[in-house]
Amino acid sequence: MGVTYYANMTNEGEYGRKPYHLLLQEEAEKQNIQVVHQRFAITDFDIPVVDRMKHILDCIDAAIAVKHKVYIHCMAGLGRTGTVAGCYLVRHGMTGEEALAEIKQRKQNSIFARMDSPITVQQKQMVLDWKIGA
Repeated sequence: MGVTYYANMTNEGEYGRKPYHLLLQEEAEKQNIQVVHQRFAITDFDIPVVDRMKHILDCIDAAIAVKHKVYIHCMAGLGRTGTVAGCYLVRHGMTGEEALAEIKQRKQNSIFARMDSPITVQQKQMVLDWKIGA
């Protein structure tokens, strides 16, 4: 899919999962491409503090500025991923409501179409409270 930058919101070893960054590097070498894996650990169903979210968004913006194709992920790609994606969309001009609607629309054909993203009230509120440019 051309992804070259992996923004990982999971904690190391979360839910007993093995780290994949070595496999990622191995696959990238096979395809003769450079990839970046960066972990921004956020506890499942939680939100980061504001300064941490700004740092995450700054890193994503920096990756995009050098032409990386960014993939944001957590365990299911709903809670933490939706929170980061939503704040990113607000940072770049959408209202919080528009960002949440955009996320819902973009996942309508996925297996998670009927699930909320972000998941928790706290995660949704972070997107709704985020400021353009923050």
